[in-house]
Amino acid sequence: MNKLANNIKSLRLSMGETQEDLAYALDLNSKSAVANWESGDNVPSSENLHRISNRYGVTIDQLMNDDLTSEFSFIKYFCNVNSADELIKLFMNLFPVILLESEKSNLKLVEAIECQKNLKICMIRGDNQEEFDFYYDKTSYIYMELIDKEESVSANANLVSMFLLCAFYNRIGKEWDGIQDCFEFSNKSLRKKN
Repeated sequence: MNKLANNIKSLRLSMGETQEDLAYALDLNSKSAVANWESGDNVPSSENLHRISNRYGVTIDQLMNDDLTSEFSFIKYFCNVNSADELIKLFMNLFPVILLESEKSNLKLVEAIECQKNLKICMIRGDNQEEFDFYYDKTSYIYMELIDKEESVSANANLVSMFLLCAFYNRIGKEWDGIQDCFEFSNKSLRKKN
């Protein structure tokens, strides 16, 4: 497989998306186009390359030429980052969305994962605080509910991933007061258990 094929697959998986999810997001008729890109049998059109790069917060040049798989060295990559926005996009790969095979039938979990994907997209765009807050609150609430009632492994992993990503997002100076709320929400939930 070539770099482009590997990168598309790696970015898609790091967002917790299926080939069908990506096809739908790109307004494609079927997931077979994505499967063909990922196998290296076909290459996305320039329009689809642009859509993929926007969706995952990377440049077309990075998508085609860099190694964005989980096996590459983030340390080397971070050393070449020129802006906070670039760093946010790179951190998206560090905090993947998880869905265990055994939990795929849990509709509440699937809903939370969709919200978390939208939250990541809001972070990449950085343009709608209200939408960001909505997805953050909804995702946190559903994950905490799943953790309390069902001890969901995917919900636990995704909640930690989301907190870390949001803390990083806040730390680099993005305007968002919600990070304080997330820790308060978590602490209240823990106090209820005791």
